[in-house]
Amino acid sequence: MKWQPRHVKKSRQRLKELVQQIVEFIKDRYPDAEIFRRRPAPGIDASMEVVVPDGEFANLYNAVGQLEDEIFINEGYEIVMHVYERSEWDEMQRKRRELEEPTKR
Repeated sequence: MKWQPRHVKKSRQRLKELVQQIVEFIKDRYPDAEIFRRRPAPGIDASMEVVVPDGEFANLYNAVGQLEDEIFINEGYEIVMHVYERSEWDEMQRKRRELEEPTKR
């Protein structure tokens, strides 16, 4: 069974504030980072994809992982961030476009 923090009444306004704090946290460290907000899966309060320069994945991944945990424990919101390096993101987008293109015969 997944651990849940003490009962916390969730507020949309507070969630927006937390998401904005996360965006600022990332942008302060990586001004060129791209952040995409995504529709969260059921049970998740917010979801984002973050693209950072190559070589910076580990630094940001560890920092946002700690931030996710702190928010969940202290506030009760589950915010999920997926971190990608630029080259990995570009390759994923290329493959996505290939899959979306109609078959040419």
